[in-house]
Amino acid sequence: MKTLLSIFIILIILASCKTKAVGITCTEKKTPIDTSEVYYVTEIMAKYKDGMFDIMRFVQANFIYPKSQETLQTKATVKFVVNRQGYVRDAIINNKAKDQYTLFDKEMLRVINTMPQWTPAKQEGVIVKQQIILPIQLEIK
Repeated sequence: MKTLLSIFIILIILASCKTKAVGITCTEKKTPIDTSEVYYVTEIMAKYKDGMFDIMRFVQANFIYPKSQETLQTKATVKFVVNRQGYVRDAIINNKAKDQYTLFDKEMLRVINTMPQWTPAKQEGVIVKQQIILPIQLEIK
């Protein structure tokens, strides 16, 4: 009975391995990175120059407050993808329908879409696309 139980346990261990088993030690085969997928969290995050300070400096230098904006607005949360080449793509205002965009929102998207190249994200040493959610608040002078 002990031998049968031992064989059964070994069979369970072997069946749970995703690749070959040597004795009772399993070696797991890594799934290759899908470079067409957009990642939300990566080992090395996408980065713009020296980080958040440079992002804010770029936005402040390029943002032109719309004169015909009906209500004062200073905040927007922008969601976009940094592609494998490091460029901003698919920028939208997070949690807002396009038909609800204010002039401020549209100007913020214009600025974000003109950002220079970022350093793209990496996952397991492979360059991948990464989604960024960037809350921005401007000080209006």
